[in-house]
Amino acid sequence: LGQSLGVLAALTLIGAPVASLDQTRIGRVVAYLAVLPGGVVLAALAAGAISEGGAADPGAVRAALLAVMSGGLGGAAALLGVAIPRLDPSSTWEDWSGFGRTRPVMAAFLVYALGTLAGVPGTIGFSARIEAARALFAANLEPLGLAVIASAALGAAPIVRLALFLFAKDVNTSRKIGAQDAQRSGMLIGTFAVLVVACGLLEAWPGLLDQLVQQAR
Repeated sequence: LGQSLGVLAALTLIGAPVASLDQTRIGRVVAYLAVLPGGVVLAALAAGAISEGGAADPGAVRAALLAVMSGGLGGAAALLGVAIPRLDPSSTWEDWSGFGRTRPVMAAFLVYALGTLAGVPGTIGFSARIEAARALFAANLEPLGLAVIASAALGAAPIVRLALFLFAKDVNTSRKIGAQDAQRSGMLIGTFAVLVVACGLLEAWPGLLDQLVQQAR
């Protein structure tokens, strides 16, 4: 069971970010990145399955819970961040050109939410990967532990590319943004901001994170 979980985790952690690089639609890129926390969960479960005595390894359990928490918060925030501008669902990289210049705070929040999914340093997603790697090393699964960490670099590649389109390119004046209801738009933006801030607080305040993990266990 542990080996099967390990293989699935490696395929997810390596395959998803590589596949995202070949996508022309931002929605599909986000979908592939949203799969990554699931790979971390599978890796943590693989470490727990191989732990001695058949008992669940506390480090593996903590890593799995962290991955679920980071994936839920980051995924919800990323989906909202993509939906709020009301761009066409098939919007491409070019459609997002210059969006960070017109709405820099929201664009920065979106990049951070995607970074949480990819597990880049400075996010709760990275903390989940570190915990998973520790559990894997303790279970003598060093190659998978290295894959968990290395996958963060692969996942960061499409995010860097998106950031360049958001902030470095000129505004795409041909982009069509649908009319927005002010009240509904405000609620979506507020929810989006709360989710991203929650991701940042959990990373900056490990004590709170430990309390939530203990309650979840």
